[in-house]
Amino acid sequence: MKDWDISRDGPYFGFKIPGEKDKYYYVWLDAPIGYIASTENYCKKKKCDVLADYWKNKDTRIIHVIGKDIIYFHFLFWPAMLMGVDFHLPDKEVVHGFLTVNKEKMSKSRGTFFTAKDFLKKYKAEHLRFFYAGMLSEKMADIDLSFDNFHKVINNELVGNISNFCYRTLSFVNKNFDSKITTLDKDKVVSQIEKKFELIKKYYSQWNFNKALSEILAVSALGNSYFQNKEPWKLEDREKAQKVLTTCVNIAKNLAIIAKPVLPEFSSLLEKQLNLKNLRWNDLGFNLERHKIGKAEILFKKTG
Repeated sequence: MKDWDISRDGPYFGFKIPGEKDKYYYVWLDAPIGYIASTENYCKKKKCDVLADYWKNKDTRIIHVIGKDIIYFHFLFWPAMLMGVDFHLPDKEVVHGFLTVNKEKMSKSRGTFFTAKDFLKKYKAEHLRFFYAGMLSEKMADIDLSFDNFHKVINNELVGNISNFCYRTLSFVNKNFDSKITTLDKDKVVSQIEKKFELIKKYYSQWNFNKALSEILAVSALGNSYFQNKEPWKLEDREKAQKVLTTCVNIAKNLAIIAKPVLPEFSSLLEKQLNLKNLRWNDLGFNLERHKIGKAEILFKKTG
């Protein structure tokens, strides 16, 4: 292998090489040091030793998420730099492909170039998080922001499935049971959903967000089917109907947890409606009983 040239002649951006005239460090030499600097800044706030706790601790799990255009550097030069100072090498490199818009490269002249500000003028950030998550995996594949497909996914899956289930459940409890739940209806839907928790966790840990999201949608679909099949609005036995709604509220609580990595704002707002705080993975399960929820509100509306 050839030696790596870490200098660039001016004019150039970046840091000048001390003692040299009009010479700069190559940007891909100094830029990744920011990974360590940002971690150090975080650890100063948390009052921990960055080197001992992260970059030199062999028990630390370090994962780099990068784009495919910088594979060459991150697979070769950056690890060599880390080895030179006896720092922990990345345990995993998650490489994503390029983003196209309506199957074309981003271009201002073609009208396919969007900034985050432009996007937020029309849509919510979590719309894009949800849409991207449905395509992201550990495989190095390009993804396309097709707006026709975007609207279908948001309207049919995020709004029609997840948001619809949560709102119809909580608003029904607000209206018919003074926002109170009692004890669970011991239906098979409980075990069906519980079986999906470890599967979703596995997919998240493998960076297969598309598969995790597919299972999350399946959980919500099970909740919708359960609600529809039980028809609590027709039940003359109010105690039985309230048990059905208690199970549904528990499903909504579990959705707030399993969707949090993809939809943190949605989960936070749903927690508030559930009258709960700071739900974590360990809170998964059907254990929420004899509880009073907050006021239901529609979390997502259709785009178009």
